[in-house]
Amino acid sequence: MGVDTSRNDLRSRLLALSRGFMAPRIFLTAVELGVFVHLDNGPKTASEMARQLNADERAVDILLHALAALGLLEKKGGAFSNIQEVANLLVRSERTGEGGGFLHAVRLWDAWSRLTEVVKTGTSCSLAWQDELSEDFAVAMNHYAKGSAERLARLTDCSNASTMLDLGGGGGSYGIAFATQYPHLKVVLFENSEQALRVTGKLIEQANMRDRIELRRGDFFVDDFGGDYDLALLASIVCLFGKEENVALFERVKRSLREGGRIVIKDSMVDESGTGPASAAVFAVHMLVTSRKGRSHSWREVKGWLRQVGFEDVHSISLDSSRLVVGRT
Repeated sequence: MGVDTSRNDLRSRLLALSRGFMAPRIFLTAVELGVFVHLDNGPKTASEMARQLNADERAVDILLHALAALGLLEKKGGAFSNIQEVANLLVRSERTGEGGGFLHAVRLWDAWSRLTEVVKTGTSCSLAWQDELSEDFAVAMNHYAKGSAERLARLTDCSNASTMLDLGGGGGSYGIAFATQYPHLKVVLFENSEQALRVTGKLIEQANMRDRIELRRGDFFVDDFGGDYDLALLASIVCLFGKEENVALFERVKRSLREGGRIVIKDSMVDESGTGPASAAVFAVHMLVTSRKGRSHSWREVKGWLRQVGFEDVHSISLDSSRLVVGRT
């Protein structure tokens, strides 16, 4: 009797998918407990680590061995130590280090664990998300966005622009990237989160951009953005809202731009089928869990909303795993 290899392969893939949470959860628990930070001072045995963490020795022993098996720690004799390349990303000397992105993932785990409930009720974990508007969240956004921010600044010609609105600038990556690429450009970073602005302020200070980037705190739908901007950037903002909110937001942005000014939207967007790219379709689930009306919209939807409020010459550009939509007043 022949073996149905395709069925067996599919079953193996599904089993692997169902068990795929194990390694990430081991890693995130280590981050949450501060394992890598504690090992920054030198190797420790499981017993020593358990005392420092005020945790169960057997459980810590199992966790450390799993981390070593995953290549995240090194074991020599009976002691565990950091692998330098891993520690460089995880051990932070201050809140603005790169490791904050991983702490943000820890915070999101609880929200994602409620996905079944969210799908059944249609109610997101919005309160948990509000708690996430913290320093860890801002650090995470800065960490995730840095590379694409620099590329976007190079792609967006601002040689004739003097003022830019960075709406919801989060950790400051985009504002800093544009100000670095275009030394004549003045940036107003408008953000509602006090914690995000605190992190951004530190990064701007480190980049010596205090005279180039102005921080303003306010509500996107209530407070004044200022006006006469040459460019308005909305990076990972459209995904937070539904159609009505985005149309209202585009109207407000349009009023803040001078004649001939541009709006540049960078976001995760799906195709017309809603099934691709896979990264955007999966990100839509993230927005389902963490926002009241957010999702990955299609670029044609976004294009239609921009035209509805009067933007012209609306076009789209692919960028990494996301998409740009650009329009002019």
